[in-house]
Formats: sequence, C-alpha cells, structure tokens
Amino acid sequence: MGTPSAVTDTNHYADSFRILDADGDGKVSAAELVKLMRSFGDDVTDEAAAKAVELMDADGDGLVSLDEFAGYLDSRSPEDSRSGAPTDG
Repeated sequence: MGTPSAVTDTNHYADSFRILDADGDGKVSAAELVKLMRSFGDDVTDEAAAKAVELMDADGDGLVSLDEFAGYLDSRSPEDSRSGAPTDG
C-alpha cells in the first residue's frame, strides 16, 4: 500500500485534485477535465482529455483518483519532489 512519502505526496496534490473533481465523487473523468480546461479558455478536444485520463488511470476504470493523480505527477516531477523536501530556489 502507501508509504509515508506517498501519503505526503497525496496531501500535496489534494487541493489541485479537488479543483479537477467538479462533482466531488473522488474521481476525475475526461468530461470534468474538458469542462475545466474550456473554462480556462483552452479548446481541448474530448479525445485529448480522454488520452490525459488514460495516462493517469492506473487501474483502468476510465477515471482518475487522487492516488493516481498524485502518482502520475510524482512520476513526472524532479527528484526534489520525490524526497518531499521543498526546494530553496
């Protein structure tokens, strides 16, 4: 299951995830992602949103959980984020 650093990483991303999770069900769908991106003026296609969800969807249910979201972002972050230590800039 989760390690202490995984819990920390999940907490680190929770606020961002809540913005994506428009209906508050704990999962982000491609439709929610499209709605959010279009509200920011991005003309994202349904196909592009589905591909983004597919990249993050570790369990294959077609939705992104907070754990999947955090895991995906951590896998793409620089080494300093994996240690849990903030950077001094």
